[in-house]
Amino acid sequence: MKTFYLFLTFQILLFASCTPENNIDKCLEINCNFGNCEEGKCICDSGYEGINCDTISRDKFIGYYTIFSQCQPELDLLSFSIKENNESIDKILVNFSSIHYAFPLIADATVNLNKFTISPLKTNEYEIFEGSGTLNSNGIALSMNIKFNYDSLNYNCHITGIKEQ
Repeated sequence: MKTFYLFLTFQILLFASCTPENNIDKCLEINCNFGNCEEGKCICDSGYEGINCDTISRDKFIGYYTIFSQCQPELDLLSFSIKENNESIDKILVNFSSIHYAFPLIADATVNLNKFTISPLKTNEYEIFEGSGTLNSNGIALSMNIKFNYDSLNYNCHITGIKEQ
């Protein structure tokens, strides 16, 4: 009889563990457009974000910005724009204008959620050493640091940009 109750208890536990509530595929009803579902949540591919990975991360950066800059040595940067870089879905181009430059200073950057990192670059006119930026939560103000060399001078700038509406 003891064996029978032990067998019955085992069968009940086995049956309970096989009920549909315990074996529901948490990803069955979830569409992760540009990502993969794991344990009921979307893990987005690089360049995408959102609950269903359907938002291109770089799009919130695209636009024209009026800037307030502090550069050492002093430099009058007037504005910058951010455009898509068709090289990759997570890339942008940051284009600075200045009364000192006869040409624009263009930087390539990689976006990750609300941040971007500027890639080092060397051209005949200038060299960018490093840079990064962060977009605030309301998507209007951008804070950026960039170090570059132009005309034999090394510049270190902290820039705040306000997105033009």
